[in-house]
Amino acid sequence: MNERGYGVDWQDSHKYITYTDLAREQAGEKACKIRDNKLEKYYNMDFGKESMEHEFERNARTAEAEQSKRAASRVKPTEPDRAGKQSAQSDLYPVKYSI
Repeated sequence: MNERGYGVDWQDSHKYITYTDLAREQAGEKACKIRDNKLEKYYNMDFGKESMEHEFERNARTAEAEQSKRAASRVKPTEPDRAGKQSAQSDLYPVKYSI
């Protein structure tokens, strides 16, 4: 959130999450903070702690799945020989020379 210009005050001992517009705060404005319950009223979305934690978990699972897909696409299987079998020995000993 800091990268996007917002500060977040999330404490387990507090009932609400408070968001701060950092640019407005630096400009000296006093109306630069808003609680999650006000955002819920303005946007008809749930910004509560439980729903935010649920979304964080969902995003983490999605990111992990995408990372696994990318890692799997980087690994290329060995190509089968003409008989349709994979040659494990050719991978270990690519060229044999005799003297």
